[in-house]
Amino acid sequence: MNEQNAIDSLRMDYIERMELRLKAHKLVDSADPESSRYWIMRYAEQQLDVTYDWLMSAADKVQEDPNAWFLHPRDSGRFEGESLDPEFWKHYTAVRGQAPKHTDLFLSCAC
Repeated sequence: MNEQNAIDSLRMDYIERMELRLKAHKLVDSADPESSRYWIMRYAEQQLDVTYDWLMSAADKVQEDPNAWFLHPRDSGRFEGESLDPEFWKHYTAVRGQAPKHTDLFLSCAC
């Protein structure tokens, strides 16, 4: 098993454990950092095709510089017409422990 397969396997194990936890709770509590981390991870990977770390890093950088824009790391046209799910900032707040100062869209395309 190569390194990427091992990482993917660990990620899937984590996702499966979280899915079982969420099924047991029936909903995601946006005040729970672990549930919010899971929500952001799934949103990043399934909706935006980026990693959790990439999305959170971009959101953190926007807090420092509200004029920052970020292109998709592999497809510069991917974010054309894309907007953030309104739930993202609620979950970001739960994970980071403080509300963001800047919640503008920071995803961009090179169109």
